[in-house]
Parts: sequence; structure tokens; C-alpha cells
Amino acid sequence: MKYRYRTFGDPPSQRSAEDLTISVARFFAKNGTLTNYYVYHGGTNFGRSSSSFVTTRYYDEAPLDEFGLMRDPKWSHLRDLHRALRLSRRALLWGTPTVQKINQDLEITVYENTAEHMCAAFLTNNHTTQPSNITFRGAAYYLPEKSVSILADCKTVIYNTQTVNKSTFLFFFQL
Repeated sequence: MKYRYRTFGDPPSQRSAEDLTISVARFFAKNGTLTNYYVYHGGTNFGRSSSSFVTTRYYDEAPLDEFGLMRDPKWSHLRDLHRALRLSRRALLWGTPTVQKINQDLEITVYENTAEHMCAAFLTNNHTTQPSNITFRGAAYYLPEKSVSILADCKTVIYNTQTVNKSTFLFFFQL
């Protein structure tokens, strides 16, 4: 998706939380190491001062607004994605990646280090309109259309990019 500055009168360009997280999850599934969110925190230029009838506010769709308030569901969905990646970090950093292409739309990426007993998997369904069922290591998994499921232990789905739930990780992660 290509972004541009919004011209007066144009409708706002909006990107859903699901679309944003599937892009990030695919990036890490393909051995990505760092993601940079352009304008993660919206804002106002020049301390909220501007000329008459001109606003300097920018990017209303950021996960954090200009006052630092969380904009759900985008903020919580990204939070949950990064928590799932954090749970998978040992396998992602020290595991060997393997990719199994089931068909044109379905793909399984596994990061595994058998000596250290580490494993993480990304189950990807790239089809834009059809959900799929997939079998991975003897277990059946349901993949909604255009989604990535993350299995931090290669068994349990801890995150899916199409499942937006604000309270997914509340009991797992106590800071």
C-alpha cells in the first residue's frame, strides 16, 4: 500500500490493525530482524501552534495519538504481536529457518534448534478470501483468510493477525 500526504478534502487513508500486523508478522517470518514503524506516535507540530484555519496535526491513524494515548485496536494488536515475537525470540535468533510451501497461498516457516529444544512457527494463509485448515506436526490448525498464526512452541497458537482481542495477553504478561 502506497501512502501519500493527504490533500484537503481527500478521505483519510486508513490501514486496519489486521493489515498492519500481517505485514510485520510476514516480515519476521521471512527472517526479518528489525521493523520501523513510520509515525508510530501521531503528533502536532510546533507545540500545537499554527496559523489561522491551519492545523499542524499529523497521522490520525497512529497506534499512539498526539497526546500519547493508545488508539485501539491498532495499539493493542501490535502489542500482542510483539509479545508473541518476544516469546519466540530464542528460536528466531538461534534457530535454523525452514520453509514449507503447501500451495500458492499456504506456507509454514519453522525456526528450530533441536539441540537447545527451541522451536517457533509461522503458519501463513495468503489467500484474501478463503480460510484454510492446515496440518502441522500432526495437529490441525485453522487459518483465517489473509493471516499469520504464530506458534511460540511449534504447538500452541499464541497469536493470529486476524484475531483482534484487546485482552489476549493480560494474564500471560505481568510487568
